[in-house]
Amino acid sequence: MLLKVLCCVGNYEFQAGIDRKAATTDDAVTLRMVVKGNGDVKRVQPPPLVLSDSFEVYEPKTVDEKSDEIRGEVVSEKTFEYLILPKHAGDYTIRPSIGYFDAESGKYSNFPTAALSLSVKIGSGQSRSISQVQGSQSINDILPIRSIAKLEKQRFIFLGTWLFYMLALVPVAVFLVILARQKKQKELAAIDPSISKSKSAGKEAHKRLAMANQQLQAGNSKAFYDEISKAYIGYVCDKTGLSLSQLTNDNVREKLSTLQIGEANIGEFVKIIQTCEVALFAGMGNSSSMQSMYENAINVISNIENEIQRPNS
Repeated sequence: MLLKVLCCVGNYEFQAGIDRKAATTDDAVTLRMVVKGNGDVKRVQPPPLVLSDSFEVYEPKTVDEKSDEIRGEVVSEKTFEYLILPKHAGDYTIRPSIGYFDAESGKYSNFPTAALSLSVKIGSGQSRSISQVQGSQSINDILPIRSIAKLEKQRFIFLGTWLFYMLALVPVAVFLVILARQKKQKELAAIDPSISKSKSAGKEAHKRLAMANQQLQAGNSKAFYDEISKAYIGYVCDKTGLSLSQLTNDNVREKLSTLQIGEANIGEFVKIIQTCEVALFAGMGNSSSMQSMYENAINVISNIENEIQRPNS
């Protein structure tokens, strides 16, 4: 399952609960997570739900999203739903948590909920996972069609027929396919994903900044600062290997320093991230400030890329 990490700004409340406290290995358990606050709820993504091998967890889905005005303040609420299939009997404790950006401390933190207890007993053993059902259907789909032929007693010479040559070529074809697949796997294994991300970090950042320019021309200040923020956060994560949970000002400065980046460019880089977070939270719509921000964001990324490439030139 591909897990998404939450990155949002604002004041939020987080609740979680399951639809039952007792189940069998034949049952499916539904876990719901509710995020409520005054931030941009559309940016909230399903937080990761990490359980033991005793459970099979399917991709979460958004089941509800709404906004209400309470005492002059817009409060949004978003609900995620997870389907959990227990595979073994036992008493389990589920501790879901959610990541958020604390605007006051300038750090990303995890906000845990109360532990959820689930007791699982052995079922009848008749239930099957969705993947098993799909697998059996796929096997039935590819079974060959058998035709009934009427055979007569006559001499059949197999050697030299087209069927003979086809069967003779099958092992050769299978061998060539296996050989090609092994070669491809070795080539892919030789490529370090982190190195590939680091090399393409600048190119990906410029793509994001180009999208920010489109929002600038359209006068969409919120979308503009959102694209700048994504470009810079994605750049530093790809370039240094930091995860979103490790993304603090001190860590960013330390990692960029190890790449021999000048303090001036590091300071500007961190300042742009902070400005975007404030703009997304409090709102900043001045067109001249946005134009200045865009030009500065382009220059800082270009300067850092030049500093990194300079020792190798």
